[in-house]
Amino acid sequence: ELNRLTAGQIERIEIVKGPGSVLYGSDAMGGVINIITHQPGEGFGGSVDVQAGVRDGGGAERYTAAANLYGGDELTPFSLFANATTRNAYEVGTTADVLVTGNRVPPSTHGNANSPLRNIQDQYRFDEQRLDEADVYNLGVILNRRLTDTLEAELELGRMEENRTRDYVNTGRTNTHYTNNANGQIFPAFNVPTRWTDDNQRTDLAAALNWQPDGHFNVNYRIHHSRYEKSRSVTALPWEDLGFAARGDSNTAGRNTTTKGLPNELLGTWRPDDQHTLLAGAEYRDMDGRWDGGLFAQHEWQATERLDLVYGLRYDEASLGEDNTS
Repeated sequence: ELNRLTAGQIERIEIVKGPGSVLYGSDAMGGVINIITHQPGEGFGGSVDVQAGVRDGGGAERYTAAANLYGGDELTPFSLFANATTRNAYEVGTTADVLVTGNRVPPSTHGNANSPLRNIQDQYRFDEQRLDEADVYNLGVILNRRLTDTLEAELELGRMEENRTRDYVNTGRTNTHYTNNANGQIFPAFNVPTRWTDDNQRTDLAAALNWQPDGHFNVNYRIHHSRYEKSRSVTALPWEDLGFAARGDSNTAGRNTTTKGLPNELLGTWRPDDQHTLLAGAEYRDMDGRWDGGLFAQHEWQATERLDLVYGLRYDEASLGEDNTS
């Protein structure tokens, strides 16, 4: 999630040019941008990053504050990071021309003078938000522990809370609270001023083991559990005119979803000399009952001082879609 990484968390960025499908999957056809974050180290230190920005002409003010702290000793280093971002909306005065029923007629022309749809105005003037308002908070900790001279363990915990809201014109269907007396069907409205709100939480827990018996061979295993809870409401701004007793009653398009994921990764690296690097590994991921997995191997060979050869093979299989060989 690139917008949740602060500059202070990044140690370096690697640009891998050309196809990288063997290591990174079938989507990595044109290259890979690999962002490497700071890892715990000996000693004690930290950094603070504060940013503020505004759109030319006003609006969309954005404020970010982040802090990183690291410390510990050779056996148990740790790092801690936290950041908060607040962004205001960018608003433009807009007129919403409301239409009702499947014939899409102005409310004032529907039926006779007693039609409940005539409670809805033909036009609403309001400030439409071209950019959503957002408050995003992140907190994370990484703890390393050297178990033996060749084995190291890592534990990582992350928490994100996010709230976003936006007022806009919903050109699609908005249900009113009025029904057709003849068949009981709900009358729809279109081009209604609407407010959507997202209230999201994400929790990540990861553990890893890294075994390095010598300077030539390394094996790393990582398991990562993620839980993402999204609560969305979509309510009409003129909810009273649409016949609802409360704003929340007009939330006919909102939903609550929870997504859970459990990726497993295993990677072995062997460097017999400076000219050869052999990588082999496996991945398996379960996302709410849907799964995918892959096996891969790659050889990097510095054939001459001016020629590098990189070649490999990958096989992917998934519960949805076709199997794939890269």
